[in-house]
Amino acid sequence: MNRRTKRIRLCALVALVAVLGACGFGQTGGARLIGGSSAVLDGSVSNVRTGETAYWFEYGLSTAYGWATPRGQVTVTDSSRPQPVSAVAHGLPEGTTVHYRVCAVDDDGSGICGADATFVTTSGLDTVTGTGTSVVVPQLGYAVGAYVDARSGPNGEGAGGTASTSPGRRYFKVADSGDVTCLRVEGNLATIGFVSPDWTGTGQPDLPILVRIEDNGPAGDRFAIGTLAPPYDTCPDPAPLAPDAEVVTAGGWVVHEH
Repeated sequence: MNRRTKRIRLCALVALVAVLGACGFGQTGGARLIGGSSAVLDGSVSNVRTGETAYWFEYGLSTAYGWATPRGQVTVTDSSRPQPVSAVAHGLPEGTTVHYRVCAVDDDGSGICGADATFVTTSGLDTVTGTGTSVVVPQLGYAVGAYVDARSGPNGEGAGGTASTSPGRRYFKVADSGDVTCLRVEGNLATIGFVSPDWTGTGQPDLPILVRIEDNGPAGDRFAIGTLAPPYDTCPDPAPLAPDAEVVTAGGWVVHEH
């Protein structure tokens, strides 16, 4: 493209912005934490002016979509800097190609959706995906929560994935993390085990950690963090959590039993 063509396109864009006055527009990103029935969708939102911009993700089995995540709000403070956004797509069929895109709209109703993108849900697997926190104190770098991207065959066979919990037991502000060694799923309940290695090289023992999760959907997920007993490739059967378990205030997990 030569400089003259670039100038013409730039002038056309400036003219369009002048007519619209404001316009939110989305840029579709990738999908992650993909399970048999859910995935986290990423994207970004921009606006030609600063202020509040609404966004949501449309998804479905074709470019007709048909499903949408709840609307969220972002504050655009710089029209040249897209704001990252994400949401969880639920209720997906296993082993299926899913289409999705992010959409944005200004408070005056002007908006543009991002390009179509796809991912494929897993098939024949038990999965636990998501991130949840119950307490966050940003000023102290303190959070109580867990990240899980775990999957296994029926009855926990061939468990894999990654997990982390915070605050870290060894270094407090540094989350304990490691590869998933075991997974058990029953209905909306799950137990996930992982071993956090000594990454500092100081010879400290590895930490076997057990995460118990209750996927309660909109009613509020709950979780508990404890110690995984040996053998580390075998998780205890899931069971309802005690009344004093942590209640998620941000995020959450999707537990899928095949």
